[in-house]
Amino acid sequence: MGITEADNSDIGTAQNSAVSSPGKVLVLNFFSELEETRASFYCSPGSRIIDMLNRADDRSQSHNTFLELKDSESNSEIYIRKNTILFVTADDANTGRGFGGEPHYNQYPVVEKVPVKVNVQLNSYRLIGDIYQLNDKTIKATLADNVPFLPLTDVMIVRGTKLICEKPFVAVNKRQIISLKKEPV
Repeated sequence: MGITEADNSDIGTAQNSAVSSPGKVLVLNFFSELEETRASFYCSPGSRIIDMLNRADDRSQSHNTFLELKDSESNSEIYIRKNTILFVTADDANTGRGFGGEPHYNQYPVVEKVPVKVNVQLNSYRLIGDIYQLNDKTIKATLADNVPFLPLTDVMIVRGTKLICEKPFVAVNKRQIISLKKEPV
């Protein structure tokens, strides 16, 4: 039932290593150009979704290119190449401790950040939501950070001219961003 990253050489063993590690299995939506996949995603204890996607919690497997997931209905294995993911959404938000974090426990230092409303243009989608920046950090510096996924909160997801849905949390793949525009306050 555990979900970890796997590459071509260790796809068969990835699931077994995750089963022994207690954590939380979350159901998320993974969007690509071709489809939306609703699947279970394993989040290790005390980690957040954004950490798992960015691999901040497991540097030993940073070479891996696939996420190993479980179909939320059939429980069959799904492997998604990480760089093809446009964005990942969650239906429930808990920004105080992060998705996958434990209640009343925050292993991350509390850092004062300012919400900035942005309009993110992908090839087929537009995401309108908030990014959180340190007071002295620019949007350009945030985009240049060496992590593949950028967290957004309170996001409207638009395809063409149609509002698809609103989600409390979205992790957008920065490699898929065509443009990002700061919205007027």
